[in-house]
Amino acid sequence: MSYFALRYFNACGATATRGERHEPETHLIPLVLDVAAGRREHVKILGDDYPTPDGTCIRDYVHVLDLADAHIAALQAPGELSGGYNVGSGRGDSVREVVETARRVTGREIPVVIAPRRPGDPPELVADPRKIQANLGWKPSHAGGRHPKRMGPPPAQRMTPDSVETARAFYDDYVAEHVLLPPQPARAQGLAAACAALLVLPGMALSGGAGSRIVAGY
Repeated sequence: MSYFALRYFNACGATATRGERHEPETHLIPLVLDVAAGRREHVKILGDDYPTPDGTCIRDYVHVLDLADAHIAALQAPGELSGGYNVGSGRGDSVREVVETARRVTGREIPVVIAPRRPGDPPELVADPRKIQANLGWKPSHAGGRHPKRMGPPPAQRMTPDSVETARAFYDDYVAEHVLLPPQPARAQGLAAACAALLVLPGMALSGGAGSRIVAGY
C-alpha cells in the first residue's frame, strides 16, 4: 500500500481572505495580532531564559500554502517514495522575533509580559526537511527571509497602523477553509483531495540533545 505521512511543524500564515481562529486561541501569531488589534492587553512570553540567542523558544514556521503544495507533491509522487515526511523550513524563529516582526508590520507597540516556562517546551524545535526536498522536490516558497514574515499577507497587502484590524481578519477563519476558495482552484482541488487521501500523522521521531536543540527527522 502506498502512503505519505506528512508531519507539519508550526503552521502559520493566511491566504488573502482566510486564516485561522481557535476558541480559546493558543497560537502565538494570532495572539500577537490580537494585541496589535486591541483585543488583548498583552501577549505572554512563556520563559525568556532558554539557551537561545534571545532567551525565548525557537520554532519552525511553515506557511499554509506551502503545506498545500506539500500535499500536492505527495499526491503526485510515485508509490515507491511512500513514507513519513517532515514539512518545515529547517530553521527557526524565536518568540521575540515573531513579536518584533508584528510590531514592524503593524506599527503597534504590542506589550509583552514574561511568564513562567511551559513544562516540557524544548528551547529549539525545527524540522529536518531534507527527505521531502530530495524525494518530492518540495521547498517552502513563502519564507521571505529570516523572520516569520511568512506569517502575514503579501507585501502589497501589509497593514498600516490604521488598518491593523485587517491583520487579525486574516486569521478569522480556520485555515483549512481556504481550500474551498476560487482564486486558486488547482491548489484547492489538490489539497481537498489530499485531505481525503493522505494519512497525516504527528510523528515523534526526534534527534538532538534533550532540553537543547531538537531537530525532528524521519
